[in-house]
Amino acid sequence: MITTYFYRRCAFRALFLPFLVLFFILPLVACPLWGQVVQKKNLTPHSYAQWGDVVLDNISPDQKWASFRMRYKNLSDTLFVRNVASLKTFNFPAAKNCGFSSNRMFFCQIGKDLIIVNLSNGRKEIIKEISGFDYYEKNDKLVFLSDRENKNRTLTIRSLKTGRDREISNIDQFSLNKEKGMLAYSTFSEHKNALSIASLQKDETFEVTEGNLLFSNLSWQKNGLSLAFTAGNDPQHPQAIYNFITSEKKLHDFKFIPDSNSIINADTAFDSESPIIISDDLQRLFFSTVSLNPQLHRNESKNVEIWGSADKRTYIQQQNADRSKKGRVAVWTPVINKAVYITSSDLPDLILSGDMRYAVLSNPADYEPQFEYTAPRDFYVMDLQNFEKKLFLKNIAPEPHCFNASPTGKYFAYFKDGDWWTYNFNNGIHKNITAKIGIKLTAKEQSLVPESVCGNPGWTQNDTEILLYDQFDVWAVSPEGNSFKRLTRGRESDITFRIAKSHDKPRFNHLFEGQIQDNFNLDKDLILSARGNDEKTGFYIWNKKVGESSITYKDALCDQIIYSEGKKYIFFREQKFNMSPRLAVASTSSPSKYYFKSNPQQDKFFWGRSQLIEYKNLKGIKLKGVLYYPAAYNPLKEYPMIVNIYERKSYELHKYQNPTCYESVGFNPSVFTSEGYFVLQPDIRLELQNPGIAAADCVISAVKKVVESGIVDEKRIGLMGHSFGGYESSFIITQTNLFAAAIASGAITDLVSFYYTINKGNGRPDMWRFHNEEWNMGGTPYEKPKAYYDNSPINFVQNVQTPVLLWSGKNDYQVDTHQSMEFYLALRRAGKKSMMLLYPEEGHNLINAEKQKDLSIRTLQWFDHFLKEDKKSEWIIKDDSNKKKQCSSI
Repeated sequence: MITTYFYRRCAFRALFLPFLVLFFILPLVACPLWGQVVQKKNLTPHSYAQWGDVVLDNISPDQKWASFRMRYKNLSDTLFVRNVASLKTFNFPAAKNCGFSSNRMFFCQIGKDLIIVNLSNGRKEIIKEISGFDYYEKNDKLVFLSDRENKNRTLTIRSLKTGRDREISNIDQFSLNKEKGMLAYSTFSEHKNALSIASLQKDETFEVTEGNLLFSNLSWQKNGLSLAFTAGNDPQHPQAIYNFITSEKKLHDFKFIPDSNSIINADTAFDSESPIIISDDLQRLFFSTVSLNPQLHRNESKNVEIWGSADKRTYIQQQNADRSKKGRVAVWTPVINKAVYITSSDLPDLILSGDMRYAVLSNPADYEPQFEYTAPRDFYVMDLQNFEKKLFLKNIAPEPHCFNASPTGKYFAYFKDGDWWTYNFNNGIHKNITAKIGIKLTAKEQSLVPESVCGNPGWTQNDTEILLYDQFDVWAVSPEGNSFKRLTRGRESDITFRIAKSHDKPRFNHLFEGQIQDNFNLDKDLILSARGNDEKTGFYIWNKKVGESSITYKDALCDQIIYSEGKKYIFFREQKFNMSPRLAVASTSSPSKYYFKSNPQQDKFFWGRSQLIEYKNLKGIKLKGVLYYPAAYNPLKEYPMIVNIYERKSYELHKYQNPTCYESVGFNPSVFTSEGYFVLQPDIRLELQNPGIAAADCVISAVKKVVESGIVDEKRIGLMGHSFGGYESSFIITQTNLFAAAIASGAITDLVSFYYTINKGNGRPDMWRFHNEEWNMGGTPYEKPKAYYDNSPINFVQNVQTPVLLWSGKNDYQVDTHQSMEFYLALRRAGKKSMMLLYPEEGHNLINAEKQKDLSIRTLQWFDHFLKEDKKSEWIIKDDSNKKKQCSSI
């Protein structure tokens, strides 16, 4: 049995791992696709450590090489660099900060060593004791800072074309602007400190300034037009801030006078962790300060906590806010040599317009106390030329990632009352720009949220159009509301198109509280991700002449796309439940070519497969789910089945699951299918004021659909879910005897008591979950008492006939552990078969590896006991024996 293997594995683990690299990782390099036919065997836990995750990392400028990582649970990551045509491969254990040069050189950092490899001939150079490096692609130069034995920090500028080095000694800091190839660095000596700039394009250097103080906080304007830095022996308490305009070689400075009216004084410090931001027109510099004496909560007392009903936030929320109180943002205008704060305690949140001429200010606590997740607030716009501000949006809840300034600074876009609006900074006019489109711009986008905004990926050049999503398509809409056009035709084919973000780029870029919007040129091609209702996925290329054309689209999960600016090829990862992720390169003119397959050892073992199923609930609503087949499936047998639930799960149809006993919630479908179980993950359509009843309807309907096929033994079906899925599981077993065993973990079992619970982590009342998210109850317990009663598991505990295992982390801040305790006590009082596991020092998900393993073992033992008649688990047998003794004594 698997539980025996779990325990044996620990005994020989120390002997096994040293041989893992020799017998598994190295064959990956030599034999990337492993196509041989092998004799299959059953998967057992002592093989789990062989499995790892492949993550695409980067591609070379000539698109002939790719770097990727293999990550293992208990080993350091290994970085591989592979030629996608010849499959020539290099490997770098525990490497970080990797990159390709334009002339087929590769570099990475391992510990404090800089590794440089010539990919053409394999020559490798190791540079010891570096503390940082950077690369300028346009001129193929590598810059690295090293600490010599005499502690002389030396900056080396190396041409990767010629191999020539230039060294600069006594370096304190350096900063490279990758747009212009301008390298700023500060030096120190006994006689003077200096700030200099070297042009990597022209191979020339000039000194910006010198003095007795250290220069630090080096920050480039994004296009390399200006450099900001501070002077002072303490970076947090500088005596001055400087702005150097490179084209004019002109230096501006602002002195921080140490008095109570100064921006930097005894109570404040310069935030050296935040960069200085320079506007594109070089007129404004933004920097942050932090308070050295944060105010304590006004009601705080050593003897008593005072909680007032009129307080904007709960006592815990306010305590957390005081501890993490962010600093204020100031702007310095060199032309008038004036620095002023633009945020305050009344208006602490800041979004800058794209040209940084306007500041959008707000206070998230404006309308507190309130009981939604996103608080409404008032928004003010401040003109940063005259510092006048005015109210421009009142009592509006900003939708995350849908509340943004346009890139060039003309507009502010926001979503309100089902439509997108723009605000023109110059004339102060608001316009509804989507009222005439006639298509909903909201859909089911997030788990446990009935409907939310589909999104805004960016703008076209010069703020000409804003790009918007509906459920299926991409739209380009005039910010003045004059015109709109649909770019894709996803609605007709039931495919959702989204602009694909290259995996080597950050998903979101933020500046203060604002998201920096991407800029798109619709005269050039766009790469789109695609997902069909049938869970096919892939990538398309779009251009304005022909619309979208498929590059790859198939019954698989395609993700982690990387592409270069020319978009000639796309690199991506592809996987299925029964096909370990592999890496591919494709184009519109050539089919996918695979250059790496992870976990080739899977071919040695029997493995399950996944199938998309369709069913209807009692209301006739069409739903879908994922059914995983047991490994070595025999159609002549009936199998036990585990039903795992958490609202929508069908999107996991093609997700490959590495088998492991180290799961934070104790569930792994590859482990269960390897142990001879079917696994069903049905989608659940939640209903207003009926979350539990709707869940029961959907799950029971899905199970009956599978049972009708004759492949599952209807008397051996288990149910499990965690968090909201734990709520659904605990409720469902009060409504049906369909399940022979259940596990409800991190579960909410009494909606009324949970409504009045405070999240221990952030201090926020959990009431927000019951309004427009998750439970969607449409009111409070005293406004909708019947709905709360009818959907609370604890109110129907007398109906439970299913043995149920509850578990929770004792330090669960997400769902109060008392929810599990209440249900346990209710079941115990009603004489129902139940057990509870509480894991000390663990939260909502288990973090400790040994506790994860313990939970995984007990999860499988629980279902084996009731679904397979495997009565070997002493902790369950002991409880059964105690139960019989209790019954006999009555």
